[in-house]
Amino acid sequence: MNPFFKLGTMLTIVAGAAMTISSCSSNDAPEFDPNAETKWNFQTEFVKQFGEIASNQNWGFHSVGVYTMPSSTRSVIKTDHPDYKLYEPAPEVKQAQIDEVKVEFQNIPNGYVSEQLNYTSFFVQQVFMSHRSYKAGNGDYVDGSSKMNKLGVWKDDNNFEHANDFNVEAGTTVLFVNAGTKKFSYSNSSDGGKDYDDYIVKKVGEYYYVGFSFKANGQNPNEQVKGDNNYDDWIVRIVPAVLKGGEEKNTQRIIVEDLGSIGDFDYNDLVFDAYVYNQNGQTWAKIKLLAAGGTLPVYICGCDEQKEVHNMFGVSTTTMVNTKKGTVDKSAVEFTIKLKNVESSSFNANDIEVKVDNNGNVIPLTSNVGKAPEKICVDTSFEWCDEKVNVNTVYPNFSRYVSNPSIGKWW
Repeated sequence: MNPFFKLGTMLTIVAGAAMTISSCSSNDAPEFDPNAETKWNFQTEFVKQFGEIASNQNWGFHSVGVYTMPSSTRSVIKTDHPDYKLYEPAPEVKQAQIDEVKVEFQNIPNGYVSEQLNYTSFFVQQVFMSHRSYKAGNGDYVDGSSKMNKLGVWKDDNNFEHANDFNVEAGTTVLFVNAGTKKFSYSNSSDGGKDYDDYIVKKVGEYYYVGFSFKANGQNPNEQVKGDNNYDDWIVRIVPAVLKGGEEKNTQRIIVEDLGSIGDFDYNDLVFDAYVYNQNGQTWAKIKLLAAGGTLPVYICGCDEQKEVHNMFGVSTTTMVNTKKGTVDKSAVEFTIKLKNVESSSFNANDIEVKVDNNGNVIPLTSNVGKAPEKICVDTSFEWCDEKVNVNTVYPNFSRYVSNPSIGKWW
């Protein structure tokens, strides 16, 4: 059923359905579609608040070119590999940053809660090693930093990659793609090369840093070192990797109303960025999940899987994320999802399917030309609204845009 019938037609259908259900006179009566009623209420309330919608209003959705990624699936890409040049250069590690960061990772209080990073393509840059001496169980002193190598980046609890020969000097850089930042580790040569994951993640300035604390738990006294609360034995910087060829330009930001609480129109129930690329004959979307201001299960869907956004943030469905007052703050979550089994030459972010589970009714969230939008496309400069703050309160030009899309950027 088209949810956007004219008012008279819709009321006739609803009334007829209600009469048939109440009389229970026929098993052939059409069932009432709760999705249609929800959509109708959304349309009605939207027009009530913002006025009539222009017939050519497409809510900012437009096609963009699709970048073709290299076919290589390798995760660790060093500076001498051809694929390294496909990415924008990593920023330089400056001495002033080193001086600031090494202090930030000393004397960390017990119970410190680290940031959780969620990157799939990123640079790891060497920043600092303190070379602090530690007393081993046999009485000898050990330079902790010199015993740490093979930095590990973990996609999940079982899969990780080592960056070998990496702990040489500040600025040494390794690129990871198709990888992950679920956790980090180092190989400890004081304990047979075992991987240790005693680290913290801190944002200092505009970048995130990972600092490791040296310790050793081997069987022999010379392999036993008690650690401390200093996490400057090895510090690296994590920087998201950006492809050359238009990722930043062609990334589209999608803001969503989930049909749960109709009428607030804060368009922050789901906020995500999407960049689409071709690889190995298929079309993929790189998704950067930014906010989830709704309390219903909401799914970003591909052709093989769907991702519930609260679950991706690691919170319950009833927890709102990154929409200010009354919500929790979480780092953005990056993931990839396959959209098509063939390559596309152009892409419109409106083609990424988003669904909401509203009391057991799974409803596609749509953005149709000339109709009230559950999804709106903006660019990455858009700052989404705080919780329960109407989009027109923050951006008064929005109501003008509804009736006149030619005004363009309304935020």
